[in-house]
Amino acid sequence: MNSYGYIETFGYVTSIVAADAALKAANVTLKNCYFVEGGIVTIEVMGDVAAVTAAIEAGTHSAKKLGNFLSSNVIARVDNETKKILINKSTVVQKVSEAEDTSKENTVKTEMPISEDYNNEKQEEDIEKKFLVENKTEEKEHVRKSRKKYQDMKVIELKMKVNNLKLDYTWNQIKGMTKKKLIEILIKNNQEE
Repeated sequence: MNSYGYIETFGYVTSIVAADAALKAANVTLKNCYFVEGGIVTIEVMGDVAAVTAAIEAGTHSAKKLGNFLSSNVIARVDNETKKILINKSTVVQKVSEAEDTSKENTVKTEMPISEDYNNEKQEEDIEKKFLVENKTEEKEHVRKSRKKYQDMKVIELKMKVNNLKLDYTWNQIKGMTKKKLIEILIKNNQEE
């Protein structure tokens, strides 16, 4: 298995149809499915050169029938340096997270305190969490009140407030902003009267 093939389509359904046709046409393995921004989906198959070529041709034909085909390519006999790019990142992430989980379990097993200090620490952590939650609630309430106050203002007043912030916006840019954008800028910069 030293050959890789790619089919790039617009839309997930087209990529499924192309992958299905490719996998049925030859003895290849579906290596990955990449979701690129804007609805572009790339499927990656792996196998020997002839099988990958046949699979990509079949998948390309199926994608063209649906009308959302973008491109396809076969890389025969991939170099070892290129294979480093093609490593499935999710596998690497999974291996790293499994290693972290094991080390956390070991740490927990060796450092389980059973004393009053542990209970005190637990209570302190609970108090800190409660304090953080209260602060976030207060911040959300403050943002909500500010948003309401700005909603009640006229657009020209909001534009003047944004202009007074001395941000990197020209007056012409500020004049072209919507009320929603002006309010977001004011809330972000915590503008108060």
